[in-house]
Amino acid sequence: MAANGSIVIERFPRHVCSESDSRPSVNNAIDRLLARSGVASGRRRNMIAFAMAMAAVVLSIPFIDDVGVLIVVICLSIAGVATTTAMNQAVLNDLLVNPKDIAKAMAFFVVVSNLFAMMAPIVTGYVIAITGSYDWAFGFAGVLLVLGAVCDPTLTRKPIRASWTLVSQLSLRTELVR
Repeated sequence: MAANGSIVIERFPRHVCSESDSRPSVNNAIDRLLARSGVASGRRRNMIAFAMAMAAVVLSIPFIDDVGVLIVVICLSIAGVATTTAMNQAVLNDLLVNPKDIAKAMAFFVVVSNLFAMMAPIVTGYVIAITGSYDWAFGFAGVLLVLGAVCDPTLTRKPIRASWTLVSQLSLRTELVR
């Protein structure tokens, strides 16, 4: 089985791989599929929606009895979530107009992601305790992924420009007074 997998990886098209990394990845393939104008306009969001929909296969877990099929479904879901995470950061980088804002936006993204990652097992535990079954926990996760797949393409259409806040206005006034 492992030998067959290595043959498949070896025959994977090399143009999908980046120059610095010879291993194929979903994100490299998506970058190659999109033209530069597509990346700059945020068209990557459609690929994110596809990856989230792929991860939403967890909705089928309560109906699967075969362990082999279950492992494949979980692997597809994990691949979709991992692709979504990396590509959301890439879309954030693509859509920010001012390069100085990228670090702040990435920090906010990581903090919020980690907060949800810390809350996920707690919420899952409550869902299992209330319903008495893991089925609803997978259903809840799948519904959130479907909701994300619907929201992502509709909410990331325009470049993100930093708005003037009270703090930035006050700092500008202070510099003008000096």
